[in-house]
This record gives sequence, C-alpha cells and structure tokens, in this order.
Amino acid sequence: MIIIAVVVLLVCISSSVGAYFMISGGEETPAPAASTPEASRPATPASPPPPPKIFKRSGESSGDCCGGGGGAPHELTCPEGSFVTQFYGGSGGLIDRIGVKCSNGSDLGVRGGGGGTPFSVVSDSGFNKLHVKSASLVDRLIFFANNAEKGAVGGGGGQGPHDLNCNDGKIMGLKLRTGGLVDRIQVVCGKEQ
Repeated sequence: MIIIAVVVLLVCISSSVGAYFMISGGEETPAPAASTPEASRPATPASPPPPPKIFKRSGESSGDCCGGGGGAPHELTCPEGSFVTQFYGGSGGLIDRIGVKCSNGSDLGVRGGGGGTPFSVVSDSGFNKLHVKSASLVDRLIFFANNAEKGAVGGGGGQGPHDLNCNDGKIMGLKLRTGGLVDRIQVVCGKEQ
C-alpha cells in the first residue's frame, strides 16, 4: 500500500513538472526588472546653442571731423549683417564724389558732384579706417584694410591726416555732407555682436 502511494505521488509530481516545462518552453523566464525612478524620468533636453553673432552698427566717428559745414547731409550705411567692401567715386585736387558697395552686394550709390577722375578701392575683407586731409572740404582720403593701406585719392591740401578708425570693427558706412564736392566725411563703424 505504501508503495502504491509513493508511485501515485511520483506520477503526480512528474506530471506537474512536465506541465511546467511545456508551458514555459523548458526555460525559466526571469521576473521583469523593477523600474527605477531614473529609468522612468524623461531625458533633460540640451540647452539651445547661443544665437549667432550679427554684424551691427557699433558707433561712428566724431562729428567734429572732417571737413566743413557746407552741402546737404547724407548717410550711406550698409544693411545690418554687411560692411563696406568698396569705395568709389571721383577726385582731383579734392574729393568730388564718393559711393559705397557692401559685402552683401548692395550698391548704395554716390553723393557729391560729377567732376574728377574715377577711382575705386576694394577690400573683400572690409576696411577698418580712413585717413582724411581736409579744411572746409575733403581734400584727400587714404583707405586701410586691417591697418594696411589699400589706396589713396585726392590732392595734397588740407589739414591732417585725421584718423577715422573703427579699431576692432569695420567700416559699415559713411555720413557725409555734399554739394558739388564732398564737404564733410565721417565713418559709421560696425562689428559682430
């Protein structure tokens, strides 16, 4: 009787074990890992990059220099993001007219009269200063890019030269007084900000 009971017990145990392996495919399945607070926390987004710097107006040379008070006022200033890459116009013993072209391709035209011999001074990297000789009119201009002389126009008269310097920036435009000649000139400076 004891033998029959042991056999029945073994048969029951083996049936249970067989059923387990049939259901699980013969492999133990690990319990799912408990979720941690770090795993359920959303990722922190990266900080946005700083906005790019834009070339903007940063100042202008003193109105006390250079030239006289005649003529009508004009301003030739390149659009934000660009700077002067070409000065052109006409000159003889004085500066008859002057115009500006910008790094974005825009041509701001000329101001002044129609006389003199045409001139053009170009620097793709821009200009950082002008030397000006003047009295009641603008007699002579010397153009500099990265402190290196790029060209000179006009005559030998006038006082100076006066230094119109944008220092660590670039010339972005001109403030002028003109009639038949260029009476007064100032520079408008810009830099990346």
